[in-house]
Parts: sequence; structure tokens; C-alpha cells
Amino acid sequence: MGLFQNNPKSKEPKQVIFPGLTSKFACTCGFALAVAVAGALSPADARSVLDEVLAAREEPVYEIGDSADGNFLAAYVAEKRQDMRAASAYYQQLMLDHPKDADILSHAFLATLEDSDFETAFDIADKLYKRDKHNTLAQLALTVRHFKKGRFKQARALLQPGVRGGNRDVASTLMMAWAHVGSKNRSQAEKTLALLGDNPSISAWKDYHLGLVRGVFADANGAVQALEKAYRGDSSSLKIVDAYARALSRQGNNARAAEVYRRFADRLPDQPLVQEGLKQLESGKPLDFAVHSAQEGVNEVLFVLSAAAADGRRAPGNELPSIIYLQLALYLEPTDPMSVMTLVEIFLRMRQYDLVLKTLARVPEESPIRSEADVEIGYALSHSGRRDEAKQFFEECVAKYPDDINLLLALGDTLRGEQNWVGAADIYTRAIQRIGTPKSRHWTMYFARGTVYERAGQWDKAEPDLQKAMELVPPTHRYGTAQVLNYLGYSWVDRNENIDAAFKMLQEAIRLSPQDGAIIDSLGWAYFRLGRYDDAVRELERAIELKPADPVLNDHLGDAYWKTGRKNEARFQWRHALSSRPEADTIPIIEKKLEVGLDAVLAEQKDAKPAAETKPGAAAQ
Repeated sequence: MGLFQNNPKSKEPKQVIFPGLTSKFACTCGFALAVAVAGALSPADARSVLDEVLAAREEPVYEIGDSADGNFLAAYVAEKRQDMRAASAYYQQLMLDHPKDADILSHAFLATLEDSDFETAFDIADKLYKRDKHNTLAQLALTVRHFKKGRFKQARALLQPGVRGGNRDVASTLMMAWAHVGSKNRSQAEKTLALLGDNPSISAWKDYHLGLVRGVFADANGAVQALEKAYRGDSSSLKIVDAYARALSRQGNNARAAEVYRRFADRLPDQPLVQEGLKQLESGKPLDFAVHSAQEGVNEVLFVLSAAAADGRRAPGNELPSIIYLQLALYLEPTDPMSVMTLVEIFLRMRQYDLVLKTLARVPEESPIRSEADVEIGYALSHSGRRDEAKQFFEECVAKYPDDINLLLALGDTLRGEQNWVGAADIYTRAIQRIGTPKSRHWTMYFARGTVYERAGQWDKAEPDLQKAMELVPPTHRYGTAQVLNYLGYSWVDRNENIDAAFKMLQEAIRLSPQDGAIIDSLGWAYFRLGRYDDAVRELERAIELKPADPVLNDHLGDAYWKTGRKNEARFQWRHALSSRPEADTIPIIEKKLEVGLDAVLAEQKDAKPAAETKPGAAAQ
């Protein structure tokens, strides 16, 4: 999810997604692993919407065929669609037909585990491990089950072959240490961690877990000593920062704990876990250790494994390893917010919105990051086609938490999506009133409000907001700067104001985002509005090369061709625009241009814009 493209008059505007969950929870753990988000359930009043949606979900019925080949094909297709519940059903049938087929067993194991059908997955893992003692994923699953059941001796027996020191099998060594913790053997746990040596690539991770182990045994001084080393190795890791600050607080050093949090907050403002820690420290409440049991310690290992699996694998179809690790983590700690919301972030990328809602339902309501999760619930409802429910959800949340900026912004986005420009502006105003002195990160608020004011025809309010956004947006944020330049620059051209400055702004926007066809379209359409049709054709042809199937760009280029006498090419572009799913109210205008030509349409609409009531940049994203 990213900030919406400049689209001031599109009938289906993109939502304004503010810098939020992923950025707030970005952290590393030894290997510069990008860790995602954490969150919580909705407030009790608003939660009824989520409960109703989940209750209304019908369990799918799968038609299991008589043919093994047919069931295999159905399972394969389900995997490709990333429908692991269907894949699990088909593979389990195939297991009955072919109980000794190792490939079918492996696929069934992965599908059932991804679908969080743990008992079935563990039964299959038993079969796999008996057939192949080197099946590391089956071994991992069985080890996790032993941790869940408190069978730490059995866990150690499975882990022992992988504990070879150095960084040859870090995960096995870490889990072996936590198995000793489960047996109350601190000395052996620390000796096991020492096997990892001093390899710089894993030293922060080793020290982090050493500090967590000492915290379980209530050794605040020892925990601080280890976590301080981890912190020196990687002070950008939210996990390390939080564990270190908590250990310092248990040691009685609340001032230093607050300093550690604040230094992190300087780099990543408004991080909910950090803000909650600071709030507790300021109230005089001591913080607790980050981890309290062997199960929680292994959850930490699995969480970082999921991040390692995701590192560099953001493309669709590469999510399975991360999902497997996270599902195992949640088997151990079903309500762990970081694991839950990391899984949510993956399901969002996969557009599995029902799974997003189902996963969010795991997290306790009292979490300090409740509002971030509420935002994701509402957006998942909206993106899954339940816009009315999303609006109702956000309205109920805002009614209960009227000062929550995240929820206000989400409600504003929802109203904007309904083209309720004035209503959205009012909600954005409420959010802006709560930020105090604007900082650079608040540029999106002013940009959002400026765009809806412009759409509402209130330019006297829109212009100052767009200029304020231009003032606040960090120069390092090339994309954001390009968007504000594009919107404000074109708006000036559209109003025949500040023409020289406007063209410089549009050209600078293109320099910052040279592959953005929507912004190039802005410059081309600005030339068109000024009657510089040859220049318009040149820029609009460039835009079309980048976004060839965009109806707005095709419509604009058709108009420019018409004005330069290339009437056959104009009609071709208009037909292309019609075949590219344009906005509904533009269809009659394009059809009229095909029938009588652009000049006749303009003559009928002396006050209308040459193409749709659309500014450039309205290209579908």
C-alpha cells in the first residue's frame, strides 16, 4: 500500500494510505531483516462489525473427485491461487489414495500447516519424519509441538543433530538453548548459545537471545549486559531496543530505558510499542522483561526466521516460507501481536482479505497498538468489497476514540473514496488539529486535505494546504515531492495562474519520477490546456509508452491528435480509451467525440474541459 497518485477528479480515487504500519514496525535483528507490523483488535463497540463479517463467512465445500489425477490437478491449481484450504483438502484425499507418496505427503504437510490446521499437519509431519530423518521442516514442526506440550527433552533430541556451532545451523542452536531454559537449566542454555561464537553476522542475534534467557531467570544485570552488546551491534532493531529498554527498567534504570526509546523514536516517530513503553516509564511503572518462557523464546526464533525468509522475497508467490514460520510461531503464542500482524502484512500482499480479518481476530483488544490494527481491519473490509461495513467500522472506532489520529485518517480516506469531499476534509481537519506543531511526516495530511478541498471546489482552502504539504515533504522523499509538485503545478495551469512556476514544478516532478506516466500526462495535458498541441502530443506519447492501457491517457492523447489534425489517430485513441474501462461518466463524452469530433463537443460544452472532468495524473494505478 502506498500513497495515492495525484488523482484530483477521478470518480474512483485511490485511498490515501499514510505512512503507517510497516514503516512503524520496521526493524532488524542481526541480519538486517525487515520485520513488519503488530496490531490489535478493534474496540468492543466497533468489533461487532468484524464479528458479523467473520460469522457470515461460509466454509467452502470442495468437490473431491474420484480420479487421483483430477484431485492432483485441483490441488495444483489451488496452490497456484494460494488457496491453501482447498489445496489441503485435495492433498489429504490424495494421501488416502497414495499413503506412501513422499511428494504428496510434503505438499499436504505444507498446505495444512499454512492453513493453520496444526493437528493434521503434525500427524503428516510424523509420517514424513519417519520416512526421512533429514526432512528439516517436518523436524522443525515436531520440535515446535514438543515445546508447546512442554516436552523439552524430546525437543532436544530432535534438535541435537543440528547443533554444530558457528553459524551452520543458528536456528537449531538457538532453539536448543531455549529447550534448556524450559528444563530450568540456565547454565546449559548459556553454554549452548556460546557455541554460536563471535561471528559478526550473528553476534547481535546471539547476544539478544542471551539477554532474553537471562531475563527469564530474572537476572536483570546479566540481561542488560548482554542486550547492551546487542544494542551496540544493532540499535535500529525494534526487537533489540524494546528488550534492552525493558531490561534496563527491571534493573531500576528507567532514565536510561527512556533514553533508549527516545533515540529510536527520533528515527521512527510514533512507533506504538515505543510510545507505550515511554508512557509507562513516565508514569513510574516499571517495565517487564520481553520474554518469560521457553515457548516465547522459540516464538522469537521463528519470528526472525520468517523475516529472514521474507528478506528479498517480496514478489508474489514467495510467501510460503514466511507463512510457515509465522503459523508455527502462532501455534506457540496464538496472540503474539508481532507475529499476527506480520502474517497480516503477508496476507495483504496476497490480497487474502478474509485471512487478514481472521488473523486479526487473534489479537487481544487491550494492545497498545490497537488503532493500527483497526486501520488494517477497515482497509481489509474496504478492499474486499465491503465498503459500507468499512465505513461503519471506522465511524464506530472514531466515536469511541475521537482523538485517535490513525482512525481519523482512515475514516477520511473512506469518505474520500466515496467522493464525500467535504466530509473527508472535515475529518482530515480533526486529525490535523490533534498533531500540534506540524512536522515533516505530517505532509500527507495536508496533501490529502488539499486534494479533497480542490475536488470540493474550495480552491481558497486547497491551495494553502498543498503549499504546506510542499513545505513539509522531506526532500529525500522523491515520490512524495513529485506528487505534490504535480498536483499543485497542474492546478495552477488549470486555473491559468503562476504559469512559469507551474511548468517548472511539473518538469521537476518528472525529473524526480521519470517513469510515472501519470505525471508526464500532467505536463502534456497542461500544454494542451494552453493550446500548445504539438508539445502536448510529444509528452502524451511519452506517457502512453509508460501506461499504454490507461483510459485517461488515451483520451487525452486522442484530443491532442485531433487538435494537430491527426483525426484517424485521435479516433483510434478514443476507441482504445473506451475499451480500457474508463470512468462511467466519461463514456458518453468519448462516444460523442467519436460520433461528431472534438470541436463539436467543445462547442456544446463551452465551459467544460476538453476531455473528461479529470486532471492529468488520473491514470489508473
